[in-house]
Amino acid sequence: MRKIVCLATSPWYPIPTRKQQVMSRIPDAEILYFDPSVTYLAPLKDKAARPGLSNYKKEGVHPQENITVYSLPPVLPFFYKFRWINKLNQRRTARFVRRKMREHGFTDVLLWVYSPVTADLVDLVPHKGLVYDCVDRHSAYGGLMDPALVDRMELELAGKTDMTFATAEALAERLEKEGYITGYQVKLNPALLGYPIKAFINLEVEPVQKKEFYPYIEKVHNVVECNCVTGDYSMLIEGLFVSTIELDQFIGELQHFGRTRTQIVFSTSVEHRQVTAHEAEE
Repeated sequence: MRKIVCLATSPWYPIPTRKQQVMSRIPDAEILYFDPSVTYLAPLKDKAARPGLSNYKKEGVHPQENITVYSLPPVLPFFYKFRWINKLNQRRTARFVRRKMREHGFTDVLLWVYSPVTADLVDLVPHKGLVYDCVDRHSAYGGLMDPALVDRMELELAGKTDMTFATAEALAERLEKEGYITGYQVKLNPALLGYPIKAFINLEVEPVQKKEFYPYIEKVHNVVECNCVTGDYSMLIEGLFVSTIELDQFIGELQHFGRTRTQIVFSTSVEHRQVTAHEAEE
């Protein structure tokens, strides 16, 4: 059973929102759902917020058998205005979350977050996957905040995620503008489409031939990727084929440019995936 830690921006009770709807519908999962923190100043504005200062000390509640809901400890205000305050808040929040994870025996978790402030938390909570579910344009909330800071934290968070859901169209547009999103694609099953043979082909191409080779290889519909590489062969081609006969015909065409070496794939243990920003920095 998968383990999910959800840091929500709305409490589980009393009004169901997207967060509760999503978590309650994930199959085969044990979930720790954390209601958002209140600030120490919140009770001065609204007396109803006073219980939020101590709710984190209470036992978790179980709206469903597989879901445990906790309240996060209170935090310092003005975290949308000053980054150093947010970092202090998120360190405290991360300690609390890690403690609850240990109590429940949670390891290899999927961390599911909803707020840009968690850009300063995600590296402090061990996880094997990270989802950012953006349902609002947080920098447009108004009040005492620095919109540029909020947008910056959001971009940092998006750069660390394995998957981002952007129900806020403005976020998707901003991620495209900043270069985090370079395109959209549908992942198809090539075998069901009639291409059961996957092969990697090394090809020797002389520098003077590249002007002819590049336009040719771009037009071959069987080729899904072609890279210029170092080593004895200058090109590494990945292709999908209807049969070994079709593959053999393609190799024959390639040998017009130079010698080849072919490897046919038996199985794939790790499918093509995106690297996260954190992994790229290491």
